[in-house]
Amino acid sequence: MGFVRKFPDQTKHKNSIFKIDHKNKLDLSYIPQRLPNREKHIKEIITQFKPVISGNTSSYVPILVHGSTGTGKTSSTKIALDKIINDKNRSIVVKHVYVNCTIFGKTFLVVQQIAEKITSLPSRGLGEAELFSKIYKELETRDDYLILVLDDLDDLILNDRGRLLYMITRLEEISEFTEKRLFIILIMRKQELLSLLDPSIISKIAGLKIPFNPYTWSEIKDIVKQRVELAFIKDVISENAIRQISFNGAYLSGGDARYPISLLRRSGEVAIENSKKRINVEDVRKAQQTMDDHMPHTLETEMNKNSLSILFEIITIFYRSQDTFSVKYDDIINILDEKEKNTPKINKKDIRESIEKILDTGILQKSKKDLILSNLSAEFLYHKLHEIIISHNSLSTS
Repeated sequence: MGFVRKFPDQTKHKNSIFKIDHKNKLDLSYIPQRLPNREKHIKEIITQFKPVISGNTSSYVPILVHGSTGTGKTSSTKIALDKIINDKNRSIVVKHVYVNCTIFGKTFLVVQQIAEKITSLPSRGLGEAELFSKIYKELETRDDYLILVLDDLDDLILNDRGRLLYMITRLEEISEFTEKRLFIILIMRKQELLSLLDPSIISKIAGLKIPFNPYTWSEIKDIVKQRVELAFIKDVISENAIRQISFNGAYLSGGDARYPISLLRRSGEVAIENSKKRINVEDVRKAQQTMDDHMPHTLETEMNKNSLSILFEIITIFYRSQDTFSVKYDDIINILDEKEKNTPKINKKDIRESIEKILDTGILQKSKKDLILSNLSAEFLYHKLHEIIISHNSLSTS
């Protein structure tokens, strides 16, 4: 019988949770081939450029992509750009330049970036308007066209009140430039900042507006599942852990997709630190607690004995079943009511009022008819509350 050498699975990381290339796939700058729940937005950008790349350049109107941080604006634009530039049916030569206006926060620095990527012209000694004019002439000489993406334009508008946009729109009015060669895509967090611009500029950049709303809980779950598939080996994270990460991403970050991706990576690291081979909900809560401190500092002083006892009973459920994502609000009421049936001081109404006070602290969240512990470790809270209750009891009997 021959000896068969077994080679290690190169898709697996040595800790058997992450795949080998997980750091890249969980990096916030990584752009997957498919962007969940942003296909429509990407298609809108591509559709706007279809006549342009077919030679009808005069048909183009500027695109304004806007929405809060982490809603997929930049990634969607870059995916669309890649498809536009690599369209085999295009009849013109299209270049593209992407500039982040937060990094290059002054008009001259942005123009300099464009010049360095488009031309070999020296920028030293030239003013921004002159340099931009040379860029345009270079495009005409080469018979090229340029898609210019100005990301985080908010910062540049606050710095220069639209000087760059004025130069772009003014340049295309000059008679020596016979054809439209520059197509701008503006990416902003707050489109309201456009009101700071001169009305003449606003009218010339008015075009297609593509709003990016914050991701919903369901949409974030799609993103998390995609990253799990890309970065983790099969069956190492529970479905409830995915639900917890998605919930936190929607409700703690306001729908910013970067947050749950970071939480997903940290959850894997926490599981590894605890020598575990599978990620459950408690690992996510522990990861969350290392990312943000949500522990109310007034817990001991603002909550009475009854509220602390009720909170302890709820936390005990999460502590004893560490892959529990949520518990039914009414079930908790019934459990506590049954537990306190020999204590006439606490009835269902009092229990409900106590739970509402607990919700006000942010320790628990309520989603429809469920109570969720999202931002603190159940293990940590269990022991913390146990200490507080014992301390209170000691003081009352002394």
